[in-house]
Amino acid sequence: MQKLFFFLLFFSFYSLATHSQNSNEKQMQEMKEQYEADKLEFIENLVSSLSVDDFQKEIIKQKLNSYFDEKQKIHQANFPSYIREEKLNELDRTHFTELKDICKDEVISKIQEAVKNPLEHKKKNKRKKKNKN
Repeated sequence: MQKLFFFLLFFSFYSLATHSQNSNEKQMQEMKEQYEADKLEFIENLVSSLSVDDFQKEIIKQKLNSYFDEKQKIHQANFPSYIREEKLNELDRTHFTELKDICKDEVISKIQEAVKNPLEHKKKNKRKKKNKN
């Protein structure tokens, strides 16, 4: 009887643990999908607000995608905080230097400002949308 009780107790804990693990994995997947959607929306809004031609917009989209991918890799790596901050600062300084050949400095500075303060860029877009209505 005792063995049966312990077996049932163990089985219930095991099934509960696997259920919570599955729900955690599902939640992580949903968060990743939400992050991707937010990233794409941010990039699209930023690029559409720039006054550049279609070729430049496509190059800027690619650079922004690679920037956010690199930033995510840095955050996921197990660096100490001071090294992580150093790598992020280096990424901010160097990632958009190639755009200087095809874009004006004001466009690059607008991109860098939006990347450093994405919430500010979102607020500006919301104000513009409200003013249009």
